[in-house]
Amino acid sequence: YYVGLFVWFSLALTTGFVFWAGLVKAVRLCGGAEEQGKMYGFWGAFEGLCSALILGLAMWVFTRLGEGGVGLKGALIVQGCFCLLAALMVHLVYADPPCGQKSGPDEKPFRLADIMPILKDRSVWLVAVVVFCTYNLFNSLSYITPYLTSEFGLSGSSSGSLAIVRIQVCAFLFGPVGGILADKLRSPAKLICGGHLIMILFLAILIYLPITQDNSILAIGVTFLMSATIYTFYPIMFSVIEEVGFRRAVTGSVVGVVTAVGYSPDLFYSPLYGYLLDTFGGRGFNYLFMTMVANSLIGSVAASLIFMKKTMPKRICLPAAEC
Repeated sequence: YYVGLFVWFSLALTTGFVFWAGLVKAVRLCGGAEEQGKMYGFWGAFEGLCSALILGLAMWVFTRLGEGGVGLKGALIVQGCFCLLAALMVHLVYADPPCGQKSGPDEKPFRLADIMPILKDRSVWLVAVVVFCTYNLFNSLSYITPYLTSEFGLSGSSSGSLAIVRIQVCAFLFGPVGGILADKLRSPAKLICGGHLIMILFLAILIYLPITQDNSILAIGVTFLMSATIYTFYPIMFSVIEEVGFRRAVTGSVVGVVTAVGYSPDLFYSPLYGYLLDTFGGRGFNYLFMTMVANSLIGSVAASLIFMKKTMPKRICLPAAEC
């Protein structure tokens, strides 16, 4: 048990603290300022596809080895082998951009003294709020499966099959679409703002939709539209960092702060939604959707403040062009 705790704690440090910030920065450096939406959109699409393939293979090994301790060990070995393969591919294939492209020709390199200005810069916290609301909304959609099952009587297998299509197909199809749209609009924040507002519309339909068997097809259709919408702007949420204009040299530090705040819904959203459903039963889904509406309202406001650039003049982390 204690070894397991140590391993999970170590994974939190190596993935959330080290790996994730480096990965987001690496994706940012793969393209110029006009390509950030496309970079993150395609990355999100293929991340979902590769995750599905790796998890499918791990599940196959798990079942073939008996679904017990031996099966779990086999599944972990599969995932560990893919981690080693990914590390080898990064070492052999990924090349750091030339110094000028990495930081801008006149951009200062990162210094430890940059950390306090980053923490004081309110634009960092605006980006953190955008990521917080977008990530929370994305995670909340996992409750669509029990909603369809308990409220509209779908079988567990039917609801699970629909979930696979909603997640995997929508992720692969609409991630690149969102990235291309963000580049066309020249503002990922504008697309994120619009996406949150559209999600509010779909959530309102579910809140006021009568729970009858005749409405099950409509409910399924709305949930598919919700998945398509969220996957147009969820993968590109970190491309807002480029739009705000942080120096590329401080991207890793900015991502660290943004991730700490943006992924914090993992600490409370499951207990909160579980309490709503346990206390209010079927009505709890309406309250759950209402919290998602409030979440999207906040996210749309934060995103609109970014693309309207109301806070930009007083920022401490100057855009790359000004450093």
